[in-house]
Amino acid sequence: MADVAAVEIEEGGMKKTAKDLFAGAAGGIAQVLLDCVKKLSAHEGVLKGLYRGEAVTILREAQAYGVWFLSFEYMMNADAARNKIARKEIPSWKVAFYGGLAGEALWLGSYPFDVVKNLNVYKDRIEILNVSILSSTNSGFETRDFGGN
Repeated sequence: MADVAAVEIEEGGMKKTAKDLFAGAAGGIAQVLLDCVKKLSAHEGVLKGLYRGEAVTILREAQAYGVWFLSFEYMMNADAARNKIARKEIPSWKVAFYGGLAGEALWLGSYPFDVVKNLNVYKDRIEILNVSILSSTNSGFETRDFGGN
């Protein structure tokens, strides 16, 4: 199996390794994130800018994990009672299956909270974030010879 870093790509008369391209892309992503943090903090302050919607997120997570554990425990106990066996005797494939079903219950229960959270977090920010992401991404690609010569 070839090492990813050993692969060379010819671009604009220059040879670059895949490792160089990945490093440039990672640097571009880091710059985009840093630029967003700076702009959000400058616009609304660090706490309000970066942690907006945290209360709704905590409510979403608390109820979501509550739904997960409630669903999982119900299915496990119902299976044990139905088959008249101890919980530790339930086959592992059923445990995994019940965990997956409980995960689906988690998402069904948390989706409305997620919608409210996203509306709360992103209202009045869409324009700020779009400008920040687009300008940072474009400048990141340009400075790393990814396209905008």
